[in-house]
Order: sequence, then C-alpha cells, then structure tokens
Amino acid sequence: MSLFNKKIILLSVISLFIFLFIIFIFISTTDTDIKIYYSYAQSILQNKVPYRDFFVVYPPFSLLPIILPGFFSTNITTYKNLFGLEMLTFLILTIFLLYLLSKRLKKDYFLVILGFLLISIFLSYTIIKRFDIFVTFLIVLSTFLLVKKKYCLSGVLLIFGVFTKFYPIILFPLFFLYIFKKESVKKSLFFVFSSGVTFFIIVLFLFLIMPPQGSGLYSLEYQFTRPLHFESFYGSTLLLLEKTKVPIFKTTLKNDMYGWSLYDSPLLKFILPFSTLFILIMFMLLFYSFEKKGEISDGSLLKYVFSFLLIFMTFNKVLSPQFLIWILPLGLLALNSKEFKILFLVVFLTFFIYPPLYGILIEKQFFALSLLFLRNVLLVLLSFSFLRSLLSPSPKITKNKIPQKSSANTK
Repeated sequence: MSLFNKKIILLSVISLFIFLFIIFIFISTTDTDIKIYYSYAQSILQNKVPYRDFFVVYPPFSLLPIILPGFFSTNITTYKNLFGLEMLTFLILTIFLLYLLSKRLKKDYFLVILGFLLISIFLSYTIIKRFDIFVTFLIVLSTFLLVKKKYCLSGVLLIFGVFTKFYPIILFPLFFLYIFKKESVKKSLFFVFSSGVTFFIIVLFLFLIMPPQGSGLYSLEYQFTRPLHFESFYGSTLLLLEKTKVPIFKTTLKNDMYGWSLYDSPLLKFILPFSTLFILIMFMLLFYSFEKKGEISDGSLLKYVFSFLLIFMTFNKVLSPQFLIWILPLGLLALNSKEFKILFLVVFLTFFIYPPLYGILIEKQFFALSLLFLRNVLLVLLSFSFLRSLLSPSPKITKNKIPQKSSANTK
C-alpha cells in the first residue's frame, strides 16, 4: 500500500468515525453526569461562585470544559449535544497527537490510529458524556512536549491536568527524573519551578475568590476519602465472594451521588490501606527501574508513562468505565500485539457492562458480576504482563571474540 493510499484510507475512516460519533451524540440520552455538569454550568452563569455557593466534587480546572457548552445552551438537551461535540474535538486532537508521536517513534501510524479508533467506538458512551478525554489530551500533549524538549510548557500543561482531575500528579516525579537524566540539574529544576509557579498561582486564585474552608481543595479531600468503588478490582472480588454467603464478605451497596460504593464489610479497613500501599510499592519499583536505565529513549518514556497510569487505574479503590480512556492513547504506542488483544477484551467487556448491564450489576446479579470480575482480572493480567517486560533487565550484547592466530610456526 502506497503512502498516498494509506493517508486517503485513514482520512476516510476518520471522517466516517467522526460522522458516526456525531450521530450518536445527538441520539444519545442525557445521563446523571451530564445533568450534574449542566447544573454546574447554570450555577456559574448565574454568577454563583463554585465551591463557595455550591458544591463541586471535581477540581477547579474541570469547570472549563463543563461551562463552555453552557454559554450556548438554552436547555439540557442542547448542552448534552454541545458537550459531546466538545469531547469529540478533544478526541480528534488526541488522534493528531498520536499521529505525531507515531511518526517520531517510527511506528506505523496507520495501525496505531486504526486501533485507537476501534477501541474508541466501544467507549463512545463515556467519551462523549465525561470530560476524561480532555484530561487525557492534556497528558498526551504534555508528554509530547516533554519529548520535544519543551519542558516548561510540558510542566504547565501537566499542572493544568492535575487541577482538572488530580491523578496526573503521579507523572510529575517521572517527568522530573526524565529531564534530570536526559538534560541537566538546571533544566530539571526549571521544570519544577515553572510547574510550581503555575500550581501556586491557581491555588492563590482559589483562595482569593473563596474562603479556604470552601475552596476547591475540598474536592481533593473528597477524592481521598471516597469509599471503595464497587467496579474496582477489590470491589468486584468482594461482591463475587459475597455469593458464597460467608458473613465476612457481606457488603452494603450505596450510591453516594457520584458512584456506587461498598460499605459495612469488615474487610474494607484492610482493603483500602492495602490498595494505597500496593500502588506505592509498584511506583517505587518503576522509579527504581527508570533510574537504573542508561539512556532513556522516547519509546521507553512513553512505556513508563503508560505503566504509571495503568497501575494507578487498575489497583485504585475507584475504577469507573471512563478511566480506561486515560490509558488508551499511550497504550496503543506501548503495547505489543498480545497485550493489545488483552486491552481490547477489557474494553469490549466494559462496553457490555456499562451502560447495558449496569442495572443488574447494581442488583448484584451473578452474570453481571462475573463479567465485571473477568474485566478486572484481565486488567490485572495486563498490568503484570506489561510490568514484567518493562522491569526485566535488557539482554546484554556480547561481542564475539575473534580467535587469535597461533604464533607458532607451522611446517
């Protein structure tokens, strides 16, 4: 296939993909999260101050993509459609970044983008109804700028991502270590300085427009104190074990407005600390491996960024379907064909779990719980498979010894 034909086919597929997404945006229903976003946007447009005049569970920068469709909406249906188109725009921008990264890594951009489009179709519901693709775009753009040696801008965008959904903060030490190894102490400290200034400007702004006790930092407290989400690996395991009728596995499922969580189980006091400790241990192993490596290539960096996101998502106490969007772009660049198949199965199962089977999942029906547990087990397998290949020592290249000619004279 010639280069010209590949580009024509790819552009045609992308155009069809966009067309189908737009149709789905307009025919889809308005769910609970969209209603929450709409209420936030309406409150701000009525001159109410977030975190002070009304409760917001998300960090302050998340309000940017939330409020933007509100300027042009007269009702919730219009808002839902405009929000979906906004998220589709960030999806297209992420595809463009994938193209640039594929070219830089000398990977087949045709296959990478086709794989991304294929998986995105199965996550279309959460892509257009949640703002996670916006955060993912910021992370991929920050990573792209990092490999392009635009360190200050990379750090600023990473902080924007942190103030949109907190979790990108796990990448900050990795980015710092990359610059330190790749460049110099001066440039790594300059990265910290630019990121730190951005961080404190945003925090200062929050404290100026609202009292500290009502500031956006409350959303950070909320995220840290959230109970065990029932879709997480631990939650699905506990719900499946509950079917054994053993009293210790008995749980109560409640909706805390932002998700269904587990309560009342005596095991929860052990599971939640274990989750945090396990993630920290995995991060330490990754940092140690990253630090021990010699020259860090762009491809190696992307693999480590992906691994941090994958570990944090898989073993966290909260695991919503839209979290899979976090790992997709860099996963398409980092995974081998076998690992991609596992990821595809994870996404395929998630497509059936949410929203089609969500109702019977909440009712704790065995079939739905089994699918959820299988999805989470596959994520765990993918995590350990990828970590094993990443943490394994690189094979040493040994030079063949050239046999010496005998100095003895032969007759």
